Amino acid sequence: MGENLLTSEERGETDLSTGDSESLSFECSYRHKRGSLLLQGSGFVWQSPSASSLVVVCQEVVTVQQGSLDKSKASSALNCLEYRDSPYGSGGGVLFVWECPSSRGHARLVEHRFSFEDHNECRQCHDALKSLLAALDRPKDLLVLINPYGGRGKGRHIYESRVSPLFHLAGIRTTVIVTRRANEAREYVQDHSNDLSSFDGIVSVGGDGMFAEVFEGLLFRVNGPVRPGQEVKPTGISIGIIPAGSTNAVCYGTTGHSDPVTSSLQIVLGHRLHIDAAAVFSEERLVAFSTCVMGYGFLGDVLVDSERKRWMGPTRYDVAGARTFLRGRQYEGRLTLYPAGAGSGHPLDGRVCLADCSECSRVPSHGDPPPELQSECAKGPSERLADGAIRMTGPFLAINGTVMACRCRRTRHGLSPSNHLCSGTLDLIVTRSTSRARFLHHLFRCSQQGLRVLDFPFMQSFRVERFTFEPQTGVAPSVWNCDGEPLANTAVDVRVQRGIVSLFARGVNRST
Repeated sequence: MGENLLTSEERGETDLSTGDSESLSFECSYRHKRGSLLLQGSGFVWQSPSASSLVVVCQEVVTVQQGSLDKSKASSALNCLEYRDSPYGSGGGVLFVWECPSSRGHARLVEHRFSFEDHNECRQCHDALKSLLAALDRPKDLLVLINPYGGRGKGRHIYESRVSPLFHLAGIRTTVIVTRRANEAREYVQDHSNDLSSFDGIVSVGGDGMFAEVFEGLLFRVNGPVRPGQEVKPTGISIGIIPAGSTNAVCYGTTGHSDPVTSSLQIVLGHRLHIDAAAVFSEERLVAFSTCVMGYGFLGDVLVDSERKRWMGPTRYDVAGARTFLRGRQYEGRLTLYPAGAGSGHPLDGRVCLADCSECSRVPSHGDPPPELQSECAKGPSERLADGAIRMTGPFLAINGTVMACRCRRTRHGLSPSNHLCSGTLDLIVTRSTSRARFLHHLFRCSQQGLRVLDFPFMQSFRVERFTFEPQTGVAPSVWNCDGEPLANTAVDVRVQRGIVSLFARGVNRST
């Protein structure tokens, strides 16, 4: 924990005051050093006469406890320090503060232990810190939905061993439901007879499929039947994701990690961000939502093949991907896209979405399309329509609409690395006919080389607000892979809805 001790000069750079807030000062020991603990504004400062100091902001404090510690639970689940009684004997008091300091790596708990000579002062300090924490907007009651079959079948174990102890430590009340079949989570949250008003959030323990069940169920619960062009209302409740699936792309794309403890602590601390969702219409009715990727052609065929090999576990995606690549099937159809304005950027602009992203807070632009549009259209046959839309025909190896960058362990930078979480747009990536060697080169770049994944002459990339697709009749079609689930219809009208899904997440830090 040495990195949390600051010199007096460094402490001076951290301002915890809020102007008119009252400060409280206590004499206590920290790491066997006598000093003063000053509560002020949004946190506290401990400083010793030797100029050693510690600064903690309340937004990073998970909880505080007074008195003895339940070692049997804490040491195994939280890796806390070995408990010692107060050096002041039975008349003194011990205050434990568990902090999750801002970090570019995996989030972890840090324990601070303060020893007080006077038990009443310890209690007063404890109560004051508790009051500061109670004023923060954090979840207190959570509905937890667990998929025990996803990934390697460890969802329940991950929750009980790594997540539940953290929720218990933070004083969060939970209602836990372990699902027994596909779509049970979707049906539960969509059913109006199940009262969700008492919960501050819903936690999805599983993979991208489990998260899709939860957020789709919420959106259909809130909106009911929606026709193209009508307003789509937001979820109304925040969702937390505990990664326990095969790819965990949504969790990776919103936290920078696929780590249950990091996700749990961001839920506990009440970090929130909003992400876009693509509303998928077919035959004039709303049939699905996507927050990650919709794929037709290559990704659709991979999904169909992998579903036949579920017994293989996560390896099935590698096997299905190799088989689909060797087949090299191409598809005919008519694709119509509606470009976003120039202020919305372009998939090749290199601006990556990070925590506190300025692009995601930008007012949507509906002006002229970006200059890159003309060069992208020149890569393949296309027609500019009177309303500004662009129409193109096949053959296509793949059509992918990414609502976020789609990061995961297989594609660390994502299918579209410059995509943003809450911009009201998606990146439409069209792969034209090419040799297997060139397509393999593209797939290799997806897993290795970051921002250059789209830089190929046979690939066209567009930032759009909407697109439609109609397969050519009389030709065997592929299927749409919508966040890992197949769509029944191949003719679709996809419209991006800005920021309608609220997540417990902090965003991706620059180094992850």
